[in-house]
Amino acid sequence: MKRYILVILIIALGLGAIVWAQTSNVSKERKQYDNLLEQWKPMVAELARLRYQYFDVKRKPGEDEIFVVEQTPERQKLKKIFDEKFKTAEVKYNQLIDAAVLAYAKDPENNRDIEQFLFYTLRYFMERDMYEDVLKMSDVLLNSNVNNPYVIRVAAFAALFSQQYDIAKSFLEKIQKLGILDEFRLGESDFRYLPVFELLWEQEKAFREKEERADLPSVVLYTTKGEIEILLYEDQAPNTVANFIWLVEKGFYKNIDFDAVITQAIAHVSGTEQFKRVDNLTLQPLVRGNGTPGYCIPDEFRPFDFEKKKFPDDSRFFWRGTVAMDLMRDQPNTGGCKFFILYKPDINCVNKNTVFGRVVRGMDVVCRLQRRNPSSVISLS
Repeated sequence: MKRYILVILIIALGLGAIVWAQTSNVSKERKQYDNLLEQWKPMVAELARLRYQYFDVKRKPGEDEIFVVEQTPERQKLKKIFDEKFKTAEVKYNQLIDAAVLAYAKDPENNRDIEQFLFYTLRYFMERDMYEDVLKMSDVLLNSNVNNPYVIRVAAFAALFSQQYDIAKSFLEKIQKLGILDEFRLGESDFRYLPVFELLWEQEKAFREKEERADLPSVVLYTTKGEIEILLYEDQAPNTVANFIWLVEKGFYKNIDFDAVITQAIAHVSGTEQFKRVDNLTLQPLVRGNGTPGYCIPDEFRPFDFEKKKFPDDSRFFWRGTVAMDLMRDQPNTGGCKFFILYKPDINCVNKNTVFGRVVRGMDVVCRLQRRNPSSVISLS
C-alpha cells in the first residue's frame, strides 16, 4: 500500500508541475479527465494524511512502519477510515486512467500533460507485472505517434512475458529499425530464449486444449486483493496435487500471507518466516516449523531435453501464471507446503520444480499483491 500511494503522489506532483495551454475548443473527453482529476487529488491528500496519523500514534521505541504490533483503538479507527477511503480512491484512479486514454487518443497534440500521466501509469503497470495493461497503454501511445524507446521496450517485454510472441517479435523489429538493439542488451535478457519459448508454447497450447475436455480439480485462494482460482494438474502431478488439496482442506494456508512477491519473478507462499496479516496496514511475523508441513514429498516431473528443446508429453514448462512446488534449499524431493506463482516464463525452474497448476482466474489479483522481498527491507505497498 505504501508503494501504491507513493506512485499516486508522484503522478499527482508530476501533473501539478506541468503547465498546459488551454484552447477554446476543449473536447468533452478532456473535460471528463479534468473533472475526475480534481476529484481524485484531494483523495490522495487525505490518504497521505491518514497514513501519517496511523504511524504517528504513540509509536513505541523501535517500532517502525514495517511492524506496527500494538493495535490501539485510535489506530483501529484510523485503519477503518483509511480502508474505506482507499477503495474509493482506487476506483476513481481507474476511472481517471480510462478518461486519460480517451482524451489523449482524441487529441494527443493538445494533451501533452496527459501523455506524462500515461507514462507514469505505464511504468507503474510494468512494475506491478500487469503486462496486458502495459500492452493496451503502449498501443494508445504508439498509435498517437509517440515513438519513445522506453514505450517500445516495455511493450516488447510485456508481450514476451505474457506469451504473445508475434507481438513481441514485431516490437523487436521496431527496436532493430531504431538502431537501439545494443542499448537494450536484449541478447542478455529473456529475449534470448524467444525461439525456445515459441516451440514450448505450441506444446502448452495442446495441453490446454485437452484440459478443456478434462475434469480437473481447482482451488480458490481468497486474498485481500480478490480471488485467485488455480486449475490443478491432477493428471500430471497427482501426488503433489493431492498433498496441496489436503493442506488446503486442513486449513494450513488459512491467514498465511504471500511472504515474497517480487517483480518479474514470483509470488511465493512459504511455511516459515511468513507474515500474518493482522489488518490492511499491519503485519506480524509468523513462524511455522522449518518450512515444511512435517514431511517432504517427491518431485513429479520428467526432465526437459535441452538438445531437442522439448518436454516429455506429461511435463509442463513454467509460464506466466504457473503454480509450482518450491523446495528446501533447492534440494530435490524436498517439497511440502511452499509454492509459488510465476509472473513471467522462467527457464531457471526447469528440471528442478514440479508444476502442479496454473492460474485460470485472478491473474490481475496476483499482480496487485503487495510487493515484498525478504532479502531486503519489507515495505507496505
